[in-house]
Amino acid sequence: MKTKVISIALAGNPNSGKSSLFNLLTGLNQKIANFPGVTVEKKSGKFLLANGDIAQLVDYPGAYSMHAITLDEQVFTKLIEDRTNQDYPDIICYVINAEHIERHLLLATQLQDLEIPTIIALSMSDIENLDDIKLNSLREMFRVPVIQISSRTGEGLEELKNEISKISEQILIGKYQQQKFLQNTNWLGKLEDLKLLDTLKITDNSYTNFLSLILFSNKNDGSSSASILKAQVWDTMLRYDQLQPLIKVLKSKDNVQDIKHGNLDRILVHPVWGMLIFTLIMLVVFQSIFSWSEKPIEFLENAFSYSADLLSNMLPAAWWSDMIINGVIPGLSGIIVFVPQIMFLFFFISILEETGYMSRVVYLFDFWMRKFGLNGRSTIALIAGGACAIPAIMSTRTISNWKERLITILVTPLISCSARLPVYSLLIVFIIPVGKIFGLLNYRGLAFFGIYVFSTLAALFAAWVFKKILKSNEPSQLMLELPNYKMPIIKNVAFNVWEKVRSFIVEAGKVIFVISVILWALTSYGPEERIQEALIKLEKEKINNTNEKMISTESSIRLENSYAGVMGHWIEPAIRPLGFDWKIGIALIASFAAREVFVGTVATIYSSHDDGENTEKLSVLLSKQINPNTGKKVFNIATSASLIMFYMFAMQCLSTVAVVKKETGSWKWPIIQLVIYTLLAYLASLLTYNLLAG
Repeated sequence: MKTKVISIALAGNPNSGKSSLFNLLTGLNQKIANFPGVTVEKKSGKFLLANGDIAQLVDYPGAYSMHAITLDEQVFTKLIEDRTNQDYPDIICYVINAEHIERHLLLATQLQDLEIPTIIALSMSDIENLDDIKLNSLREMFRVPVIQISSRTGEGLEELKNEISKISEQILIGKYQQQKFLQNTNWLGKLEDLKLLDTLKITDNSYTNFLSLILFSNKNDGSSSASILKAQVWDTMLRYDQLQPLIKVLKSKDNVQDIKHGNLDRILVHPVWGMLIFTLIMLVVFQSIFSWSEKPIEFLENAFSYSADLLSNMLPAAWWSDMIINGVIPGLSGIIVFVPQIMFLFFFISILEETGYMSRVVYLFDFWMRKFGLNGRSTIALIAGGACAIPAIMSTRTISNWKERLITILVTPLISCSARLPVYSLLIVFIIPVGKIFGLLNYRGLAFFGIYVFSTLAALFAAWVFKKILKSNEPSQLMLELPNYKMPIIKNVAFNVWEKVRSFIVEAGKVIFVISVILWALTSYGPEERIQEALIKLEKEKINNTNEKMISTESSIRLENSYAGVMGHWIEPAIRPLGFDWKIGIALIASFAAREVFVGTVATIYSSHDDGENTEKLSVLLSKQINPNTGKKVFNIATSASLIMFYMFAMQCLSTVAVVKKETGSWKWPIIQLVIYTLLAYLASLLTYNLLAG
């Protein structure tokens, strides 16, 4: 028998506990996409109800009010007002943080007046468990089920599922009726001067009509903005007036916990101590990323080397086996071995978000961010950019000021993301020696930290330049709730890390696999006439030259005259001033699709034609490469540092370009980014190489 699928919207303010409840209900049955027509993330999943029905749960963007300010809020309000939308829910599960109930009530009243069947879930019940008086006051005020839940312990979960089952059965037989919060209120009367009542199809819900008229007039009638604002203020104040008796009951509680958090905030958001603590936290994070990942990386390197060795002995000599051993395996291993570092990066970011510290960072940096034309919320984007620029750019939707949001989008790609980690990890080996300061601070970990500090300073400088160029009179504002500190829920952290790492492996893996196969073909084949001429010349050199070390091998001749070699030699004059040879040039071209491709590309190029040394660690293999023109190592300090500078600034990520286009609605800004940052990368690389090469 086919079960009915119930559509449930998980709604609430930011920091209400929605994501924790979503993870608890759906487990691994999750899917991430975008809402139709917009770049706002749509997170959905399924779970089984008590009556056997399947529930489709959608985690909606956080919102404070139906009178939306940010893009995230606008996406939510537009969807929830439109009953014809395919994502319109059967039931709303409205999540309220039990520690700060009074801050979350406004949106609850508005949703109730839209007459969508609603359940209120009070999260954090393991920390703030309401007594019967407060619970009954809530139920009497809203006349909907109110359930205390804990995403940490699972308390109230079955009760929540039972209530959803009851409401869904009543909806199915047409017996459920949602009571309004405000009775007999003439919302439309407040908008009569707009004269828009005849321009829209009026629904049978007066509050939906009120919100639709506001939305319509915002789009089409700029002269009505004062009237719209007046109507929104009237709506909000009327609701708070009605909520006052309930808020008075809810606030009658012991505030010891608030005092403790306030004392902690005096340190963590202090303009001096807060900055120092944040710097120390970041230092520990990058030290840990490098130190903790050394053993896992070594294990993965050995595993791939063993696999390549094993396959070379097992598989017959054929083009397809050569492609697997010398193309696919080196290319994929160049990415997979650095997954431990990426995993630790996402782990630390998730911990900081779960504890409530990230909101403090936003508040702490707001004053300084404004000096550079940014917003306190830009801090989240810049920190998230250390993981991936794509979700970081999408997170700017919470910045209401157009200019501040645009500048944040433009500079976020300068922050060194996780895709650069494999590149930095590979190249730092050739610059920084093994060792520790005072037996604690790893030299290479410090170098990692230095790279991220430098890229952040570069991003801030770029923001300051854009601030001077871009003009806007729009007021800047920061509306932010500081959540109480709490212990992270390990399950949430694990879900987040797994989701991000899986996405990285799948997305990067697909690109690497395709590029590895293409590169293998380009390095294995070439113009046959040109290759034969080069081989004849090689034979003559062997006869006339007694210094065998200066004689090229047949494999290197075939590589140099392959299709990839021809491409590399074609661009070599442009990149030679940066310290790069034609082989590195091939990797540069390939990595404009995605930065992480660089490691897989050099692995494929150097291992495919290195006389049987393809099973060595990549860093060891690259350390042996000699430039035939100079007789010096290819990956010396100057060249490696030059490469790091190039990858620090170049916008080598087609996905980021696409996201910037979507978020800004124009090709103008991504093209500007691509051109400016490529030129900046070239100049920074040129300066670095010439300074270090002497």
